[in-house]
Amino acid sequence: MDSMPNRKPSRPPKKIRQGYTQIHMGSGYGKSLAIFGLAVRMSTYRFETFMARFRHDEIHGYAAIRELLPKIKIELFGLPGSLPDIRDVPSGNPHQGITRLIEALKSGSYALVIADGVLDALTAGWITESETKDLIRAKPRNVELVMTGTSAPLWLIDKADLVTERVRVEVSEYVRTHEGRTRKETAETV
Repeated sequence: MDSMPNRKPSRPPKKIRQGYTQIHMGSGYGKSLAIFGLAVRMSTYRFETFMARFRHDEIHGYAAIRELLPKIKIELFGLPGSLPDIRDVPSGNPHQGITRLIEALKSGSYALVIADGVLDALTAGWITESETKDLIRAKPRNVELVMTGTSAPLWLIDKADLVTERVRVEVSEYVRTHEGRTRKETAETV
């Protein structure tokens, strides 16, 4: 894996004035999609994004994402044997993931740092509470830190500036559509 200090962007990285700590959690779908959307939006404003994914089963085509959106850097972290071998996409164990996130936060190269699935890694015991606290302490004022997963401990929720919870709701009934027609619909809302 390359080290953050040796990274040479084509122009000086663009900065944001105030970054916040966000938690996206819950059993519903859309957490990773929401943060990918945030990363894409940031890249349209020429902000650089670093993403450490602690889950690899939801989004495929990492190399294609890197080609399409060069301002989004993605690395994968998980238990040995659990990660796909994807050419040109760095990977490592969960502890290395925390180290890379802290390096990214401190590097001055990124306006947005994403720890996708880090809450699940914490719950599973892949990383420690101490490592997670170190991650939050490393966040500078002008960098946005986003963490995702199914659940978060209360101490972490208390430290976040924004917490969203996605809830999976199954609905199966007759629903009146906006055109006034009635149809049977099974929907999942998040």
